[in-house]
Amino acid sequence: MKKQKTLVSILIINYNNGKLLARSINSCLEQKYKNIEILIFDDKSSDNSKKILYNYKNNKRVRIFFNQNKKKNIAALDAMNGYLRLFKKSKGSLICLLDSDDYFHKSKIEEIYKIFSKRKELDFVQNLPYVKSKIKTEKKNK
Repeated sequence: MKKQKTLVSILIINYNNGKLLARSINSCLEQKYKNIEILIFDDKSSDNSKKILYNYKNNKRVRIFFNQNKKKNIAALDAMNGYLRLFKKSKGSLICLLDSDDYFHKSKIEEIYKIFSKRKELDFVQNLPYVKSKIKTEKKNK
């Protein structure tokens, strides 16, 4: 019998990032590591975010939650509230946080899983993001 890999929960919070939301979700769905659940918290977006989220409602790996409470209108507190609500609903042994205006490289979850598999004493892993800049891109094209 093949050993079941650890479930990894990816928590995404969103507020009015409709332009980048699908890219964020798809980067999770396209992971090499497949035993994942994706939990998304929409914090009362007024753009097209809800329409985009409904495109994923039938995907078994995606669960979507909408804020029904009053917003604090303090970005850090609203983000913390969203992550806390998702954390309580997550089932994974490993939890990754992702903002809806960002995305994961295809092997991100696989690499994180490898680190935790080899180093059982770890509770937390953080990496530095790869930053793409228009300025750097323009210089390369000259």
